[in-house]
Amino acid sequence: MRIFYIIFFISTLNSAYSQKAKSIDLYLKTAQQITEMEEDLKISVIHVEVIETCSIDPSLCGNMAFGSTSLIKILDGKYKNQLLYISELCHATNYKVKSTYTLLITASPKFGVGICNNEVYHLDRTLYIKENRYPMLFGKLE
Repeated sequence: MRIFYIIFFISTLNSAYSQKAKSIDLYLKTAQQITEMEEDLKISVIHVEVIETCSIDPSLCGNMAFGSTSLIKILDGKYKNQLLYISELCHATNYKVKSTYTLLITASPKFGVGICNNEVYHLDRTLYIKENRYPMLFGKLE
């Protein structure tokens, strides 16, 4: 009977370790994909459509960082039909829903940011992959 318990315990531990390793690999792969997307979009002229948007009052920024954000749909290029958040740090935006803009990617901050739609940006992108429904990059729309 002891042998059965030992085998059961070892197999359970083995399974838990395997699932944890798979989960970490998935997070790292997703973070790498977001970084690659950001680099690709920086060097491309991309047209996007605004799906939803919210803006902050820039005077809120001070000891803490806040950002305006827009959920956009990429209309052309390698990432066509991809949905993602484009955020601007401490800047009010007046983007119109269902309007088309050109996307300009900017540098992401090196600190966490509270976004107006209750999303969170964190430098360690693997930390909030489950919480954020779509990838978040920083930039502006023109």
